[in-house]
Amino acid sequence: MRAFFIRIVNTMLIIIVWMILNATIGIMLQWGFIYDRISLGNIIFYLWLIASLLFSIWKIKNIWKEPLDLS
Repeated sequence: MRAFFIRIVNTMLIIIVWMILNATIGIMLQWGFIYDRISLGNIIFYLWLIASLLFSIWKIKNIWKEPLDLS
């Protein structure tokens, strides 16, 4: 039972850290907003957003792929 809850907590932690990090970079540094034209900051932010999302999904998949040891 403990291993199952650790998986849940790890999954939630990955999602929350991903959301906080990208919201901070996108909103606070305003790299997520396109004003007059697309800037280098916008391109870097959106490439980071996609790459970090794919990495987070891969990491969560690997967490849940391993079988639980119920003994």
